[in-house]
Amino acid sequence: MLWDVSQPSSPLTCFNLPGGVYNVSVSSEGRIFATGPDDKTAKVWNIGNSETPIITFTLPDEERSLSDQQWQVSKAAFAHNSNKLACVDSDGMLYVWDVHQQHIQHAFKAHDEGIPSLTFSPNEKLLVSITGTGPRSRMWNVESGESIEAFPNRFRAIAFSDCSTLVACGRIRELLIWDTVQCEIVLTLPLPQDSLHPYALAFSPCGGYLASGAWWIRGLGIKKCPVLLWDVKTGEKIADFRGHPSDIQCLAFSPDGSILASGGFEGTIVLWDLKAFL
Repeated sequence: MLWDVSQPSSPLTCFNLPGGVYNVSVSSEGRIFATGPDDKTAKVWNIGNSETPIITFTLPDEERSLSDQQWQVSKAAFAHNSNKLACVDSDGMLYVWDVHQQHIQHAFKAHDEGIPSLTFSPNEKLLVSITGTGPRSRMWNVESGESIEAFPNRFRAIAFSDCSTLVACGRIRELLIWDTVQCEIVLTLPLPQDSLHPYALAFSPCGGYLASGAWWIRGLGIKKCPVLLWDVKTGEKIADFRGHPSDIQCLAFSPDGSILASGGFEGTIVLWDLKAFL
């Protein structure tokens, strides 16, 4: 579903696709893609024409630890500018597919289990995979397919800055800011008591600010889950927004950085005016 933010009361634009849950992404040209798992294939639709997928990628047959009934595409991500499709299966195999050349560029065992999160950097040179247990996160060089071993390996939330030089990593009790050029942590942000489990992260377009949203925590008497706004240069928390009674699921800045959108588990999207804080 798409909303016109300038006219929020106008009717929604809705697109229906066959099957169940999809990952949705938008290219810089405004083309919208949805990637949906379908057994052993990943399909990409150009939204507006949901009858025929524009790309279909079928996982190759390989030796694996799971049965045919358990083995399927578990996550996919699309790099629009370099025209690459990254897919992971439920056995922890990661594939990077060059759509233009119609061949697999990389195929390797990324984790020992399915990967619930897969993210390209904005410059599409880096790829981060996150799993549920064990070493939970790994960063990959898309061109070489090699793992970047210095990358922090235990967190559950991630966000790249628009210039791809910084990565925000969320883990229990703290946020880490990691420099992709120096390959080191440059800032650690301790989290307040009601924000110990960061789930959603987003950088402002200028890269100077970071928004974080937390899980609701039982037993603390939290009535509204916080969305925190941080100054990346100083590490100062400069704003605390509370509008969701449940987990903050996702965050996004407007292109000019003046509005922050937060999506809550209860199904509400809230727009926050940031002009007084930036």
